[in-house]
Amino acid sequence: MFDGKKLRKLRKEIGLTQSDMAEKFNIKRETYTRYETGAITPPADMIANIAEFLGTTTDYLLGLSDDPQSPNINRPFTAADAMRMVKGEFSEKSAKELESFMELLRMRDRVEQMNSDLEYEKKEPGFQG
Repeated sequence: MFDGKKLRKLRKEIGLTQSDMAEKFNIKRETYTRYETGAITPPADMIANIAEFLGTTTDYLLGLSDDPQSPNINRPFTAADAMRMVKGEFSEKSAKELESFMELLRMRDRVEQMNSDLEYEKKEPGFQG
């Protein structure tokens, strides 16, 4: 069963508000609050997205594990990892700007990957572009 207390703990560790999380996942703050209080369980895809963002596992959020860290030591460095590292070192405004900058970097990486994929396709025999 989904564990809203664990969700709240992880959110607070990185210094985000319920409103910040709701905005990140494009849901109403009231809905997010209900996730944390256990009034409702998020859909499976939302649990996966939240776990990825917070740098944890779905098993942890579902109460199947007491270890919030992914057992995969090669997992990607997440925004939540960065926020944990800088918590207390920056003002709230600077932390939000850092989060926005990280999102910008993620978007740039996706665009670069798409461009790379497109260049690869152009080199393939039979490309009609």
